[in-house]
Formats: sequence, C-alpha cells, structure tokens
Amino acid sequence: MTSNNRYTPLRRFPFSASAQEEMLNVLWEASGGHESMTPYLEYHQQLAKGPRIDNPAEVSAKSCSDLVSIAKAILSGVPKDDILAHQQQIASTTKCLSTAAEIEHDIDMCARLLTMTQVNHCGSSCGLAGTTAVPWTKVSLKDAFSCHFYTQRTLQADQMRLSKDFTAWHLSRIAGVDIRWTANLADHLRFVDHDQAVFVFHCASFLQVHINMNNSPFPECLIQETLNTIGLLFPSHDDKTTRWLKSLAEIDPQLMRCDSIERHKLRFGDFNYWHDRLVILKQVLDDSSPSTLSQRWHDRRNCLRWYTFWIAIPLFAITVFFGIVHSVEAAVQIYLTCKSGALGT
Repeated sequence: MTSNNRYTPLRRFPFSASAQEEMLNVLWEASGGHESMTPYLEYHQQLAKGPRIDNPAEVSAKSCSDLVSIAKAILSGVPKDDILAHQQQIASTTKCLSTAAEIEHDIDMCARLLTMTQVNHCGSSCGLAGTTAVPWTKVSLKDAFSCHFYTQRTLQADQMRLSKDFTAWHLSRIAGVDIRWTANLADHLRFVDHDQAVFVFHCASFLQVHINMNNSPFPECLIQETLNTIGLLFPSHDDKTTRWLKSLAEIDPQLMRCDSIERHKLRFGDFNYWHDRLVILKQVLDDSSPSTLSQRWHDRRNCLRWYTFWIAIPLFAITVFFGIVHSVEAAVQIYLTCKSGALGT
C-alpha cells in the first residue's frame, strides 16, 4: 500500500477506490477491476464500522495497514495464540492501551474480512439472530475451518439425480420457501423458521477470488463445491431464474455466472460439505404441495396433474356459470308465472 492508503482510518467511510484496490491486491493479489467485488466491499464497510461504533478508541486496529498485517499472518497459517501474542507485543511497544480481548476482537474481525464467515473466539451467535459462528481459538484459522466445515453425508440420497426443477426459483415459487441472502458462508443452505426460509450465500465474486488462492484458509474443494451449489440453484440457462435474479438489486451479479457444471451428470454423492443441506432442500421441494393458484400455475413437475387441474378449472367455471344461468332462468319463469296468475285473479 502507498503511505497515504496504508494509514487510512478504519472508520473513515467510504474508503477511497485506491485504498480498496490496494487492500484487495495485498490480501489476495487480486488487482485489476473490482466492479464485481462490490458486494464484498460493502460487507467490508459494514463490518469495519459495526463493532464499538460508539467508542472507536476501543479498537486496537486503527488503519488498513494494521488489518493487512494481521491478515498476512492468518493466511500464512500462524496459530491464533501466536498472532495474539505478537499483537500484544506491538501494543505494549507502542504504549497502546488495548486489552487482550480488544486485540482478539480485531483478529476475529480480520478473519471475517478474509473469509466472509462469522468467526469469533467462542463460536456463539452474534450479529443477526440465528447467525452461525465458527469458533476460533489457539489454532490456525485453516485448522478451525477444517473442524467446522467437514464432510456431512448422514442423509441417504447419493444416487438420486439432481433434476432440472431443483432451483431456487422453484423453491420460492412452488414450495413457498423464502430465499434469504447471507454474507456468512457458514449459513449457506441452512434452513430457518421451521423450514420456511433458507439462507443462500450470494457473494460469488468473493468465492471466485478464493478459488484461485494458494493460501486460502478454507478446506480443499469447499469453495468449488459452494460454487457448484450456486450453479445448481441459479442456472444461467433458465430464463425464469435469470429474470428473477435481474429483478433483485441486493445480490452479487456474479451469481448468474456460476453455472459451469453439467447438471445431468451430478448426483448428491458428488457433494461432501453441503451434501446433507442439499438433501434437505430436495426433500422440502419434493414434499411441497401448492397451496395457492400461483404455486399451482408454476408447479409443472407433474405435467398430467398440471393439465388436469387447469383444464378442470375452466370446465368447473363453465358448469357453475351455466348452473347460475339456469337457476336465474327458472327463477324468472317462476316469477312471471306467479305474476300472470296474480293478474288473472
């Protein structure tokens, strides 16, 4: 970083374009145009200004340079205890009054900036209600992630094919599942609210950066597998999905460019880290029963049932219409008969 950008205060918002560019370059060697990284940079701004906003003096990391120094140690696989000890030594040398807890908080914040994953020392939920947090104590961040993101293949569906209907659009329009965007990778594909809503990590551009890193703290293949799940849920060749995504302003545009997999060749057994969550998603979609006319219109998983229902609707309407007409005619005839009889008397 240049001397001007190196000491940019963390709480001076928004960061200049040059400061953002150099930070990305130092952390991930991802220099070049970063228009696609806008969702990450917005996440960066929110995360940096969020904690202790009422008392900025409590934050030990005062500039971008401080964060970059911690980030390099994290990416190098240095255990957290060693990073904490080093930062405490620096604080002591510079006569900084930050406590060990405050320094650890900044290390955790830097880990979140690097990974877009809620990381803290105890693993308890923080931020938004229900957010999954990854515990990180003593060991390196890579080791902590290896313990949290592990192979999950408890549910049996390995030979089941992933059909063309297995998309986020169908989950939303047919099963009535609320798709909730998250910037926390640990919450990806996690159901909440009694299976009425599911979190989806939408920052695909961030994943694309990490997949090319040699020192990524994520377990091997996790990032590619996450991109594959996004490609499954948001196929770029599906017009309905594309139109739906283009109508949403708050998501990463790269979400529509992850469909590089051959869906017809994939089975649930091809997934390890997100296997069980994908199976649950599939079960929710398969077990769903349309409850509104809109859901029935979009539910074409069974073409015979769809045509039968929508042919029966107009036939039923016609039957009711003619029944009403016949009833009105009968009522009119009775009325006229009664009236003529009354006049005759």
